[in-house]
Amino acid sequence: MPWCPKCNAEYVDGVTVCADCGIELVSEPPKREAHQAMRKVHDVVVYATSDPYDARIVQSLLRASGIPSLLRNGLEVIGLPSERYA
Repeated sequence: MPWCPKCNAEYVDGVTVCADCGIELVSEPPKREAHQAMRKVHDVVVYATSDPYDARIVQSLLRASGIPSLLRNGLEVIGLPSERYA
């Protein structure tokens, strides 16, 4: 089975290019260490405000889109690493 060396997606035989990344597939799955190294991401402040109500609205919009987040100090929305966006 072909694999994408960038996003670790597995494809059926006959597919040669990753539909998401656009790079050529390889015959072996990526080594686990390489995949984990690519996934080292940090939390990111995606919105900061002085109004806690605004922060909760932004957080609910992110969650509705499937993006995990949390509030820090009630005023900053933190985007968390996600399999979908890694």
